[in-house]
Amino acid sequence: MNGRVEYSSNAVLDRDRGYYNAMTEAGIEPDPLMETFGYFTVDGGEKAMSALLAQKQPPSAVFAMSDEMAFGAIRSLHSHGLVTGKDVSIVGIDGHGGGGALTRVEDGGRGWSRLVD
Repeated sequence: MNGRVEYSSNAVLDRDRGYYNAMTEAGIEPDPLMETFGYFTVDGGEKAMSALLAQKQPPSAVFAMSDEMAFGAIRSLHSHGLVTGKDVSIVGIDGHGGGGALTRVEDGGRGWSRLVD
């Protein structure tokens, strides 16, 4: 779940590049049909997650490029009667906290990140 690449700050471009690199290194071909845009907002994340859930084969996990979009994705899961971390895993990045069953990646702002559960 991307914010939108036209928000082309270094952080956005780095996150986008990191996602594609990680998928490629894991031997997974990124599927453009699974890429949605949440515009870095909670409401955008909720709409993007709903669009993913409407697909024939919805994802079992979502990487949201901001915690706000991840929080919206969680809200969407709950409104669809799904359980975060059981039915669909959500990963967010920013380290804003308060995500409940959200795996978070904190951006250290100096080219490093760390995984926080």
